[in-house]
Amino acid sequence: MQDFERLTKAPLDYEVIRQYTGLNGAVMMVGNTISLDENLGSLLCRKGYLKDVTARIADTITERVEDLESTSASHTLSIAAVTASDALKATEADLTLAENRITTLEGDITAVENRATTLESDMSTAQGDITAVENRATTLESDMSTAQGDIAAVENRATTLESDMSTAQGDITAVENRATTLEGDMSTAQGDITAVENRATTLEGDIVSHDARLDFVEDVIADNNLTTSDDNNLTTSDGEPVEKYTVSYDGNGNTGGTPPVDETEYEEGDTVHTIQQTDDPPVGNLVKTSGGGYGWAGWNTQADGNGTNYWFGTATEDFSMPASNVTLYAKWVASP
Repeated sequence: MQDFERLTKAPLDYEVIRQYTGLNGAVMMVGNTISLDENLGSLLCRKGYLKDVTARIADTITERVEDLESTSASHTLSIAAVTASDALKATEADLTLAENRITTLEGDITAVENRATTLESDMSTAQGDITAVENRATTLESDMSTAQGDIAAVENRATTLESDMSTAQGDITAVENRATTLEGDMSTAQGDITAVENRATTLEGDIVSHDARLDFVEDVIADNNLTTSDDNNLTTSDGEPVEKYTVSYDGNGNTGGTPPVDETEYEEGDTVHTIQQTDDPPVGNLVKTSGGGYGWAGWNTQADGNGTNYWFGTATEDFSMPASNVTLYAKWVASP
């Protein structure tokens, strides 16, 4: 009871209340407010002290507020003083910073002045460069004019070259055509050479044949006591001339070519070598195209082809000259 009386009469102290009740956390101080646990409040109400405690709490709160206001005012003055001191220090720091800034600005001014001097020198140099560029531009204009003339000359030369190339192309074409013609001529010439060589071979054979004939004639003359007159005619021992006979060739209806001509005069018994179209070069080149076309098949003693055939490469290619002139007719075989 004394403790409760002390509690109601003494300044309210939440620590005393908490110690008295023995309830931890029953009394709490939240800011400047004392909070009583509901158990403690119920206890005070049961003892009849709640009204008295409430009054005491109100007085204590009033005293606490006054103390806080006084403390706040003092604290405010202290803060103001600290703030003023800090402001002074800040001002001194700003002054130092300003002085340093001035020094820096003076250095910057000096640097700017030096830069201005450099720029003036650079401008002077640039002015010289501009003059040099202008002079170079004048030179380039002159060079361009000269180059334009050169371009025109090159274009004219190109036109001339194109014309020359066209002419050369024509010449090349002409040469190629001429080469083709020459190749044909060479081929023809080669054929002619071959024909001449074959003809030479044939002539060699003819010479041998004529030599044999000459020997035969000489033997006949000797055996028959023949003599040669001033006109190269042979006569017998009794003065009678030796008869001469000829061989003629007839195209027998040919439509092209010319029948060969044998200018040799033969005596009876002479060997006659018929002239064949297969000789190289061919003799006569006879053709017959009428009536559907025909192929040449040698010579025949009759125009209707029913006589004796004389054909190249056969045993009847040669014949013995009779005691009369002989006409040989072209033999034609219808083409299939």
